[in-house]
Amino acid sequence: MRPEDETARATAHDHARAGERGERLLTLTNAIVSALVGSGIHVYHAPQARRLIFHVLADDIYGNRAIDLPEDL
Repeated sequence: MRPEDETARATAHDHARAGERGERLLTLTNAIVSALVGSGIHVYHAPQARRLIFHVLADDIYGNRAIDLPEDL
């Protein structure tokens, strides 16, 4: 295998993992917002709350690893 092919394959793998991390975080974020609302806690600005929760989780769980931001965020 040529070095360029190995690099391309590694890059594609890294992007796929970053996308998976973003989707996992989005699932957790949505669950947290739903739990807050379901518990009667009023979330005044749900889109902003979702973004904030997503970024806090991303920093805490994944640190400096690459994370793709889902379009639904």
